[in-house]
Amino acid sequence: MTSDGSEPLGSGEPIGRSASELPADPRLLRLDYCHEQTDWNETYDPLEWWHVRVGLVHDSRAAEAACTAADRSDVGHLRFCRVRDSGRHDMWRVARAPQVLGSVADAILDEKSGEFTDPFQQALSWPVGDLLVVDHVALDECWRGFGLRSILLAEALGVLASGCCAVLSISGMSASGGLRAEPLGQPCAACVDPREDVVNEHWAGAAFRPFRADVWFADPGLREFETCRQRRVADLLDLSHAFGEQVRRDETQTRDPSRVK
Repeated sequence: MTSDGSEPLGSGEPIGRSASELPADPRLLRLDYCHEQTDWNETYDPLEWWHVRVGLVHDSRAAEAACTAADRSDVGHLRFCRVRDSGRHDMWRVARAPQVLGSVADAILDEKSGEFTDPFQQALSWPVGDLLVVDHVALDECWRGFGLRSILLAEALGVLASGCCAVLSISGMSASGGLRAEPLGQPCAACVDPREDVVNEHWAGAAFRPFRADVWFADPGLREFETCRQRRVADLLDLSHAFGEQVRRDETQTRDPSRVK
């Protein structure tokens, strides 16, 4: 049990496929971060969009060096919005924004003051700072089922959540395999797996907790936040090791079928 009485975080998302089904060694996956400047006319935009490209390095030798875009292929992407902590005006701007931002704002902001609601403040270790909102997490179908979405999300949050008091999103699964933020009261129509416990495990595997309705949050100020990221890295290394063992068994069977049952 954690200090607030809840269950400890750390279990990754459900894994339904064996390492032998991986298309490549997951250690060859790379994350590229790109900041989107949305308006040249504004000197300061409180809504800061980040895109994270998930790429697979084609050659393991290139992975050891500074590989270029030509050395890798896209297998997924993540999208985030960092909401700067610059007062009530910016927070209400979030409330007027479409899709996930508006839904999150409805859940955590007081309608009259525009400040964090008391329940949300009490849920955080330090309710002062920027917010990071997860808008989309998607991975190509051949990479799904191994727990990699939680791994990639936790790693990206370790980079982007610095200085934030909370990370938020809406639970939901899109037909493309992404953890897609849907407005409250409008669940995703095309679900990969309609079981709520499976959907929620994706978020819990990246240090998220349920807050209200479909709103989930993670607290970067807690030790469990970094501990969860470290566990997901360990999960990736275990998956890579299992993949390598399978490759060696396959090679042995090809050379001498009698040695492998």
